[in-house]
Amino acid sequence: MGIPLGIEGIVNNAIKSDIYVAVNGCKIACATKALESLGIKPQKEVIVTEDMSIKKNKNYNSNEGFDELKANLESDYKEFSKI
Repeated sequence: MGIPLGIEGIVNNAIKSDIYVAVNGCKIACATKALESLGIKPQKEVIVTEDMSIKKNKNYNSNEGFDELKANLESDYKEFSKI
């Protein structure tokens, strides 16, 4: 949330990163658009409703699919850290 809101500390930390992974909830791709608003192209984009087969359910307390998403991101991190 800090990037689209323009929170200075979060934006400054974001632009210092070497690797960018946009974790989008759906095809609207808000995380990707937030990064692109700073001129950042993510090296990887995940759309959890498609890539992880997690369905939108409006239950914001649900952890459904979290373990799969976490494992996917950890695997990506290991690959990117080799670069």
